[in-house]
Amino acid sequence: MIVPLKLHDVTAVDKLTRPQQDQKITLQSPALSVLTDFKQYQPFHLNHKTTAKEARLIMENAHARLRFVVDDASGFLGVVTLDDLSEQKMIQKMAAGHREHEILVTDFMQDRNQLKAFDYTELCRAKIIDVIETLKSKRQKHCLVVDRDSHEIRGIISGSDIGRALDMPININRESTFIDIAQAILSSMDH
Repeated sequence: MIVPLKLHDVTAVDKLTRPQQDQKITLQSPALSVLTDFKQYQPFHLNHKTTAKEARLIMENAHARLRFVVDDASGFLGVVTLDDLSEQKMIQKMAAGHREHEILVTDFMQDRNQLKAFDYTELCRAKIIDVIETLKSKRQKHCLVVDRDSHEIRGIISGSDIGRALDMPININRESTFIDIAQAILSSMDH
């Protein structure tokens, strides 16, 4: 039996609930505090047979910058980003003689054999600043986290997620200078 719920007026409601944080996240906070842990959050993925056009549309509609690509048995094949699926890259593929409906997400994905990842055990001992500096030095906006004991992708760390958590911009596209690091530390102390 379905029991309809009553809808209530929100005129007197003027606040948004926010997650309670035991402590403020800073550059010295544990790196795990910025991990999207797949033991807690379902990873979003695309089937390897998805066309590149469909994949781009799915990702744009979901406001997702990265998706995992899996085979029919949900085996991990690689990752694809919105940048990988750019209109320009699609046009280049079609100019090379491919039909749009034949171009698959796998034609643009970064194969798992090309990817590098943080080790979960090492990440347990790291600080957020260690992660930021590694992402900057490798010019990676995202980095997978693997559990090498179980041979699983444990999660992912995103530079933009770190920036939101710290409430400060994180520019991954260039290497940090000493001045950048000092300013970031000072900024995190002010907050």
